Amino acid sequence: IDEIKLFAVDHPRGSDVVSSFSGKIHTILKPVNFERAVDWAGNNVLELLKEKDEHFWISNPFERNPEIPEQARDSVVIEFPRPTASSFVKLILSIQNTGWAAYMEGHLSELSGRELEAWHDLMNRSVEAREAFKKLVIREGMLSLKLWDGVSWKDMDCLWFVGPSISKDQVVELDIHNIPGEVVRFKLESTAGLWMIDSVKADFSSDLLIDI
Repeated sequence: IDEIKLFAVDHPRGSDVVSSFSGKIHTILKPVNFERAVDWAGNNVLELLKEKDEHFWISNPFERNPEIPEQARDSVVIEFPRPTASSFVKLILSIQNTGWAAYMEGHLSELSGRELEAWHDLMNRSVEAREAFKKLVIREGMLSLKLWDGVSWKDMDCLWFVGPSISKDQVVELDIHNIPGEVVRFKLESTAGLWMIDSVKADFSSDLLIDI
């Protein structure tokens, strides 16, 4: 542990506050539930994700063929009703990693074996190597967030590893002004077996004034 800070946030009555991974604190005023939620196999998972109640959707890595790329990934597609003229949305997610994800993270650090010191040296001196490794970690380990733009899935952001001990609340703010229609559709996707999702809600309100 390098540093610990405690923030006291005064916010308007009737609102709540949740931070993003970067540490920006957002107000949550009118969170709404989604209308539809299905996993990669087409199963209805609405009841698992509707409320923060520790009834998780858990990514299942079993009974998959690793030779088929689509089966190495897992996903949940969620659709929210969109208020008229809304240009931004804040997704509020309660997420957690599986124990297997923690094991795989440790296993990843062991792959270099006796060359670990040389690998650290490469990471320290090469921007290109660091960026390549970062892209690998994001692609294989993090929970990616995609937005349907009416034609295809658009990569928007990712949620970083939060650990297997307890669920964490995080906010992701997205610009949706170019997205057509009365429904906003998201996809949460990752390598199979690494993530658990407790709840997902959306808030289309603007951030209120707060005192930190």
